Amino acid sequence: MRKYDTYKDSGVEWIGEIPGHWKISRLRNVGTLYGGLSGKSGDDFRQEDHPNNKPYIPYTNIFNNTYISRDHYHYVVVNDGESQNRVHKFDLFFLMSSETHQDLGKSCILIEDVEELYLNSFCKGLRVIDTQVYPLFLNYQLLGYTHKN
Repeated sequence: MRKYDTYKDSGVEWIGEIPGHWKISRLRNVGTLYGGLSGKSGDDFRQEDHPNNKPYIPYTNIFNNTYISRDHYHYVVVNDGESQNRVHKFDLFFLMSSETHQDLGKSCILIEDVEELYLNSFCKGLRVIDTQVYPLFLNYQLLGYTHKN
């Protein structure tokens, strides 16, 4: 186990002391939050052979998975010139609506490099910009029991 020169009180009784160089940040301060697809109709999701079909991450695949890979994509028509947010490797995704209170805010993470990929409209994305934060660990923490209250 690695030892640190200094420790400080975490401010949480059951955690105790933490390494002195660790910092506490609000989630909103570690990255940029963005929305999913906007302005889409049901028809945009039902055109299997449309030349402008682009991959997107559906709500159910965030709900059912800890991470997103190429096996989890569906397709939607995104025309040239549309202003839609693209997702990137290590972006975290959150459910913004659910049938149960426990599932609100459920997270997952994109683990692969992608060329063009979008997020479903009932979800939010978080692009981690703080280089001190490791997105895979953050997702692991967000899925933990202490964050489901």
